[in-house]
Amino acid sequence: MKKIMCITFLAISLFLIGCSAEDDSESEPAQEEIETKIVGYGDEEYEQMKVGMSIEEIDQIIGFEGDLLGETTENGVTYETYQWKLNKDATIGADFENGKLVLKGGWNPRDKWRQ
Repeated sequence: MKKIMCITFLAISLFLIGCSAEDDSESEPAQEEIETKIVGYGDEEYEQMKVGMSIEEIDQIIGFEGDLLGETTENGVTYETYQWKLNKDATIGADFENGKLVLKGGWNPRDKWRQ
């Protein structure tokens, strides 16, 4: 049940991120306003993320702190979902259980969705 909740929460979060990334045509910021934190699609960073790693370890791999999208505690277990917006096209999302990585996913225009 816990894993289903985590997967569902991550999938919904990344779906919404992906939808907003696809429909940028009307409100695309000027090129100088786009903050690029990682060149490319974060493939190397994504592959280094392993189940059981802490949020701090993932932040260190990616190079900056992720944004907390949601947090809940159930029966003494804390579930958190984070996202790292790598650049205007690519995002990595992850679910943590008691501060340890249990699930990761990503969005980029080349692969669309990856798990």
